[in-house]
Amino acid sequence: MPGTLTVTNASVGNGLVKYTLDWLSDAGGDVSGNNVDVIPGYVVQVGFNPDGGGTAPTASYDVVLTDPDGIDLLGGAGANLSATATTVVAVVTPLHYDGGALDLVVSNAGNAKGGLVLLWVGQPRP
Repeated sequence: MPGTLTVTNASVGNGLVKYTLDWLSDAGGDVSGNNVDVIPGYVVQVGFNPDGGGTAPTASYDVVLTDPDGIDLLGGAGANLSATATTVVAVVTPLHYDGGALDLVVSNAGNAKGGLVLLWVGQPRP
């Protein structure tokens, strides 16, 4: 079982779209094979918010967001995450993405654990 993923998105102004990726791991502690359709633009910020209580992920869990070529758009920012603290990473040099399907891959989270990945993508400026 690849775990589950629910995706919502909303325009937050100034050409930014915020994607909320709400994940729940399978019995092996993993999530994969759930495509996220992202607009073309620049990845400018990413946040990781673990669930609390009994569904908090195991400490040092990992998150990658891979493009169709297998490249992690997070550039390693999702490695060894805290099970209790929210982590927000502002991308110093925004990464351009042509848009399309991305795969959220979570590993080492523990059985039936969850959290949010928050991804801000900015529209290209004219």
